[in-house]
Amino acid sequence: MTQFADVEDFKVRFSRATAKFVRYESYLREQYARQGRASGNTELLERPTRRYLVDELLAALGWDVGNPGHVAEEARSQSGDGRNLYFDYLGISPETRVPVLLVEAKGFDVPLPKTAYDRYPNASEMATLLATAVGELKSGTKRLAVTSSWAIFLKDMYQYVQSLDDDGRTSLRRVVISAGRWLIVFKEPISTFISPDTVSAENIDCYVDFDEIQAGADQVHECLARSRLLDSVPLTLDVQEALRTFTRGVLSVSSRAILVVTNEAGALRARYPVRNIYPAIVVSVAGRVHAIVDYSCVIRERGQDESPQDFEERISAGGSKLESRLRTSIGLEFQLASVDAFQGFPAARPSNAQRDAVRRPVVYYDHSEAVESMSDTLFVVRSGVENAHFEYLVATGSSWFYKTQSRQSQDCDYHFLEHARRDGVGAAGASRDVQAMDSFTVDGEAHHCANADLIASRHERCHLRPIESHLCCQACIFLRQCWAEKVTDLPCILLPQ
Repeated sequence: MTQFADVEDFKVRFSRATAKFVRYESYLREQYARQGRASGNTELLERPTRRYLVDELLAALGWDVGNPGHVAEEARSQSGDGRNLYFDYLGISPETRVPVLLVEAKGFDVPLPKTAYDRYPNASEMATLLATAVGELKSGTKRLAVTSSWAIFLKDMYQYVQSLDDDGRTSLRRVVISAGRWLIVFKEPISTFISPDTVSAENIDCYVDFDEIQAGADQVHECLARSRLLDSVPLTLDVQEALRTFTRGVLSVSSRAILVVTNEAGALRARYPVRNIYPAIVVSVAGRVHAIVDYSCVIRERGQDESPQDFEERISAGGSKLESRLRTSIGLEFQLASVDAFQGFPAARPSNAQRDAVRRPVVYYDHSEAVESMSDTLFVVRSGVENAHFEYLVATGSSWFYKTQSRQSQDCDYHFLEHARRDGVGAAGASRDVQAMDSFTVDGEAHHCANADLIASRHERCHLRPIESHLCCQACIFLRQCWAEKVTDLPCILLPQ
């Protein structure tokens, strides 16, 4: 949809939800009055407000309350004094599970904020009142400039935001309080509730009734829609998805790439890895990178009976077809630079699984000093496809594969485990005479490394570690990105003068 169509869809869906609520309101009030007479509470409570209004408001904004990848209900946290806290709704990023949107629901009859002895202010005055009250709260003032019920609401919200960890505070974009018929949005929650800065009324939007929410639909959608708060375009797209997503002329080419997919095949008691390669082009748009993958071009990783040259020619042929297709369909221009010029894949707040599999490289060259001896750029990342545990996207610059044909220094004996053991650097019991999920070189190949000491020392350096644990550094296009000025310290390297 276009932005205009998205906003119109939001208006229609929210209007339907409010109309449905109005039809059932008298019935709901009668029900809750019967239930509440014993306690003297006849207000319309939070539960029906959430079901008929807040859930529908979030759904109209693209947040599917029934989808745990969109919204976590009653998410739990802890206050500074150890009390359990429960968020009514927490809109989350599906990949990283970090909070993006925090929504606190109130019963339909809960009044809007005002001072203890004043009329209800208009939207602008209300924003100023709330900014003043939150500022007083942060400064430790005991009596806030709002009614006692709203002083409690603001204190609760203050504790909710304070309870978030560093990742949560970095990712949280909006905080909302709503009784369905009114809506208050804190557009800069960390600045408002955490930072010592003065609280700005400009960062608080107030909508005092259904009509104001409808009248401000453009602003509400811009501020709270899931598509606005999350980058919903996936990291990897096929050509048709790219055509539907991107406007011709907005893309620039960042790098060639390959999608490396490893699966297990064979009988259950005799499993073996199968690796497929798909050519891809990494493009930049609005400061972000995405990969357009040709999923129709499946290139099986070479076997022992195929030379490296023949294998790379197959990849290059498939990649050239993809480039030609993108020139025609999207109008891409290709002026490819080496891998050194690649801006890097996004690395912000990876999921726990991604942290385990692809670590941002942090190198300790000795035991006393952290050494900035390698590129901080991510060249290898998970594809981002759900449940695709062994799909990795590899940026390759102007090349089509990460294994090089020409050696970058003289050869060595450590392609053979036998020779490495002879010199005391072969791991006892270790053998790479068969391919594995994380290694597609085998003992004795020119691209293979059997030097256990070197493999251990590059554990946090190697960009390709999740897919090539035993690849010879000399045969890898990321040699200088991984080792930088320490490349001369490699035990197997004698660089030419």
